[in-house]
Amino acid sequence: MSASAIALAGVGKDQWNASVYGSLSVASRIASAVRDRSRAFQVALLLRKQNKQLAEFLEGVHLRIEGKIPVEPSAEPLSHEKAENALRSLRELSAQLFGIYQEAKAKRLTNHSLLAGGLSRIRIYSEDIAELADWLEGALDPKAVEDVFERARKETEEGNIFDIERAF
Repeated sequence: MSASAIALAGVGKDQWNASVYGSLSVASRIASAVRDRSRAFQVALLLRKQNKQLAEFLEGVHLRIEGKIPVEPSAEPLSHEKAENALRSLRELSAQLFGIYQEAKAKRLTNHSLLAGGLSRIRIYSEDIAELADWLEGALDPKAVEDVFERARKETEEGNIFDIERAF
């Protein structure tokens, strides 16, 4: 089974939805708390919870792709609608996390000793989730992947190649 098929095996399932929507819920609570600078302790607790959830979610995806967690084949194939919903929720989560970081930065909370580390992780997870969404989107569109390989084949035939060893 390909890495994309393995990663897509969990998309739209109950556990996937619980992870993504649960993270969106916590992110919304953080966004609300960040607006009030006096709630730093509450923000710190929510950041800790959020970062733990995101770490577990992303680690699960990576372990499935690496084959360290077995993937049960789905009885029903992934529908286009479920895939689109999953991508939309990942992009929404990424945007929400990035928005939290930007809001916190505007309120100078990224320099707060209690919050700086958690907010930094939020920004990194935002980027990781956006990359995961991009990767899944590419995996869902086999024509795009085929086009990349076709373009590479044509460039090789035309002699438009680059020797990496010579670059270093």
